[in-house]
Amino acid sequence: MLPINDKLSTNQADSEISRRLLGIVNFVRLLAAGVLLVIFELASSSSPWGLLKPGIFRAAVIALLVLSILMSFGILNKKHSLTKLALAGSFIDSIIFALLMYSSGGFDGGLGLMLILSLSAAALVLPRQATLFSSSVGVVSILTQLMISDLTNAASLADYTNAGILGILLLLTCIGAQRFGENYREAEALAKSRAVDIANLSQLNDYVVQRMRESIVVLDENGYTRLMNQSAARLLGAHNPKSRYHLSELAPKLHSQWRDFIKKPYGRNEQLVTFDGLTSLVPNFVTLGLDASHGTLIFIEDISLIQGKIQQSKLAALGRLSAGIAHEIRNPLAAISHANQLLSESENLDEEDRYFTNITNKQVKRVNQIIENVLGLTRAPLDKPDLLNIEDWMKSFIAEYIETKEIQDEQIQLSVENDEFTKSDISTLLAPFGESQLRQVIGNLFDNAINHSGLDVSQVKIDCIIGKHLASGRLKLDICDNGKGFEGQVIEELFEPFQSGNNNGTGLGLYIARELCTLNQSTLVAEEQKQQGACFRILFADSQRWTKQTINK
Repeated sequence: MLPINDKLSTNQADSEISRRLLGIVNFVRLLAAGVLLVIFELASSSSPWGLLKPGIFRAAVIALLVLSILMSFGILNKKHSLTKLALAGSFIDSIIFALLMYSSGGFDGGLGLMLILSLSAAALVLPRQATLFSSSVGVVSILTQLMISDLTNAASLADYTNAGILGILLLLTCIGAQRFGENYREAEALAKSRAVDIANLSQLNDYVVQRMRESIVVLDENGYTRLMNQSAARLLGAHNPKSRYHLSELAPKLHSQWRDFIKKPYGRNEQLVTFDGLTSLVPNFVTLGLDASHGTLIFIEDISLIQGKIQQSKLAALGRLSAGIAHEIRNPLAAISHANQLLSESENLDEEDRYFTNITNKQVKRVNQIIENVLGLTRAPLDKPDLLNIEDWMKSFIAEYIETKEIQDEQIQLSVENDEFTKSDISTLLAPFGESQLRQVIGNLFDNAINHSGLDVSQVKIDCIIGKHLASGRLKLDICDNGKGFEGQVIEELFEPFQSGNNNGTGLGLYIARELCTLNQSTLVAEEQKQQGACFRILFADSQRWTKQTINK
């Protein structure tokens, strides 16, 4: 199942943003307290602050410093309400700065501006009503300290004018800061939400691309892979599709075609063969952006699937043709066989004539077997194959074959190359193959091992080994015997029609077996052995490419 991150709620996003803004406010408060205390202690005579009441000024600055430290702990502790912390800080700031202005003799020295800075910074994280309350407290504190100062020292009209202007400025600044902070929180919450959406879309895109049947590779301008799905990794032999590879390391010919595409985008793409030599590919190149400097998208098409469909069409046409030919041949062939049988029953035949009638009988049977083989190939079903558990199916087939041929159980052995990789995941033993067709292929290979081994039937040993093809990751089945092997035969010619190492053979057995494998998107090849004997390998199609989930055991 695709793991998609849940979106952050608006409240949670606002909380994180407000906590960060409140931390900035507290840092400003701490910095102001520290600067005021240092300047007052080091240059008290020339400082404009604390001239009237130095003791009150010092105590107020220390209180501001302590408040900043306590607020720091409150902000770090996520259990406390940020609104309450900001509101309490604003209220205390109003009182402390009023004391600072009172002890300094009024508005000279910029303490009023510091109060505006502190309260407007707090307004960034406060809601609208709380901002109006905190700014009103600030205005009241300014006027209160002015009235107290007027009781002890007569205040001028200019002082009241400055206090009024400072109060109005404080209100306007706090309201503007609150609105700005609200917009900022909404914008950042929206940005976080969009970032989560983009991350989820990217994850979904990666999920879809990785599970596509089509093979896709994205290259940067230097030929390194930026993206590769699992299907392409299997074809190109990349162990980890998420790793960064240079295309020349995976497929030199494909890299050469890519370089040609960069120089001549409208050139013709040539057919390639995979690194294991078992699959034919045709790449298609598409530039990302205006030119290849933005990257190149490569679609790799497995044309073995198309070739299989073409083969099916050929077999269908051959079936119609061969059915008519077989009918025309069988009629005279039956007459020849019947006449030869009557002739062989004659008592007037000498030994030489009987020798020729025997030859005629053998050749008639051989021609009839050729017709049966061709018809058997053309009658092969063309629908989707079954999904077979090869280990279970082979056990059943071997038991049936041994009983039919009346040979010993130990003459045919079945083994799994790596028990761990098969038992950990049953899907590694599944192969898409028509059950009747696989029966014909395996039966033909077993018959070849017994009939062409050059040994007595009781001495023939057949080893069937199920394993994983390391290069492609596909399921394989090796069938090896202890016979005379290929004995100088050209391996490439073994699968040609009418090529037989046995005078009594038709030369169609291996040809038909390979064609049936091709119909099922599988590959049949002959493998050279260091030991004595012949060995054939069936490399099954990738079971993940088939959606039919019927397992026949």
